[in-house]
Amino acid sequence: MPDDPIHQPHDKLFKGAFGEPANADVAKQAFDRRVQSVTNPQIRSAAMTLAQQLRQEGRQEGRQEGRQEGLQKGRQEAILDNLRLRLGEVPQGLAESVHAIVDDEQLRRLHRASLLAASIEDFSASL
Repeated sequence: MPDDPIHQPHDKLFKGAFGEPANADVAKQAFDRRVQSVTNPQIRSAAMTLAQQLRQEGRQEGRQEGRQEGLQKGRQEAILDNLRLRLGEVPQGLAESVHAIVDDEQLRRLHRASLLAASIEDFSASL
C-alpha cells in the first residue's frame, strides 16, 4: 500500500489528521473546523469525503431504526386495538406489557393471539 494518505485505511487517516479516529460524539461543527484546519489538501479532501460518508451512513441507520420502531409501535397498537374491539377494555398493566415487547416474532405471535383469544385472560396467558 502506498504511503500516500489517501490510500491509508480510514482509521489511520483520521489518526494522522486528528490524533484519534472519528468519534460519534464529536459535534459536526467542531469536526468541520478541525478538518478545515488540516493543511494537507489531500488529507482534508479525504477527511471531508469520509465525513460526508459517515454522516450519510448515520442518517441511513437512523432512518432504519426509526422504521423499525414505527413497525414495532404499529404492531403493538394493532394487538391492543384487536383486544379492545374483540374483548373490551384492556388492563393498563397488560397494555404496558405489550408496549414493552420489541421482538418482531413475539409481536407477530401476539397479534395472532389477539385475534384468537376468547378472553383477556387467555391472551395474557400467551405473553
